[in-house]
Amino acid sequence: MPETFTLQEAAYLLGMDKTALRDLLEEYASELEPLMVRDADLVRLTWSCLNAVSDIARLRTEGRTREEIIEHLARSAPAAAGEAGTAEESPERAVLQQLDRLRRELALSERRRMEDRDKLLVALMRTQQEIRQLRYELAAHSSRRQRRRRGLFAWLFGP
Repeated sequence: MPETFTLQEAAYLLGMDKTALRDLLEEYASELEPLMVRDADLVRLTWSCLNAVSDIARLRTEGRTREEIIEHLARSAPAAAGEAGTAEESPERAVLQQLDRLRRELALSERRRMEDRDKLLVALMRTQQEIRQLRYELAAHSSRRQRRRRGLFAWLFGP
């Protein structure tokens, strides 16, 4: 039996939101149905299905129409069906799938790292602004206090 993934695992591997993945699966159900494995109420996605969903997402980003995407899936379906039969027999195919999965996980990790870095930079800039404001307030407060210490005579007639 080929390796399969739950919806959540597939969304993680593809770097997509689970809801967006579910929407894609519903929109292209007739094209993707043969690539899915149904086990009672649980739907599991194969590598071929993951590749097809990845292609759909890429083609959508490129601005392709639904018809063009369906045509692309129809052209690549025979190749995917041929690969599905040899996936169990070919250790090279298993290694390539593992490398593809690791590449996707690395890309997701890199994206999360960049988002965390951006959040930290924003927090640092806000902190710097707060420090500048506090310095300004401290300088204004201390100069008022110094003026009060000089007394009435110095205030009227200067230093």
